[in-house]
Amino acid sequence: MAIPDSLNRVVHRNARSPLRVAGILGMLLVAVLLISACSKVPLPEEDDSATRVEWQVIDALGGGLALTASGPDDVSSAHVGEMVVVQLQAEDGQGVRRVKLSEPVMTYTCVDAGGNAVAPDGAQEKLILDSQEQTLVPDAAGEVFSEVWLFDTVYFNHDCGDGMTLAEVTATFYGEAENYFDAVSTGTLILTHTP
Repeated sequence: MAIPDSLNRVVHRNARSPLRVAGILGMLLVAVLLISACSKVPLPEEDDSATRVEWQVIDALGGGLALTASGPDDVSSAHVGEMVVVQLQAEDGQGVRRVKLSEPVMTYTCVDAGGNAVAPDGAQEKLILDSQEQTLVPDAAGEVFSEVWLFDTVYFNHDCGDGMTLAEVTATFYGEAENYFDAVSTGTLILTHTP
């Protein structure tokens, strides 16, 4: 199993901190075990229900659950620690065809010694990373997965430059899930870290 690029970024970024890497590898092991326990159902002839989208945010350094939120077209937000694992779960009793988890839109706010917000292009800098998407098909027996998970790890660090301090980081995720009859559900997750 290949390690996702988003996890590679964090592992390389934290190469000097074995405790942080161990936490990430533990989360990866949990993900592998969850995926192997996924339930399958026969591909339905019709499906009148929407796929349920649920977010779970886990404090990667402390190991505790920081947030659980669900609902179609839901916006959830939380203040979190320095590093988190974000899980997007799509669930549909009739089968999930596609699930997408955007990489976060990261917004960094830096301040100077006087507490004034500064950045090269104004008060904030933004970084948009790549997305993850899985499109599934029925297996040889005509069965489909009724639950699918995608994970990402976010490390809220940023170098503001000489004489400046990081005041706040916001990560905004967008999730989307679709069943085999084109019913799409979405969700937005906004995480804020204040050092």
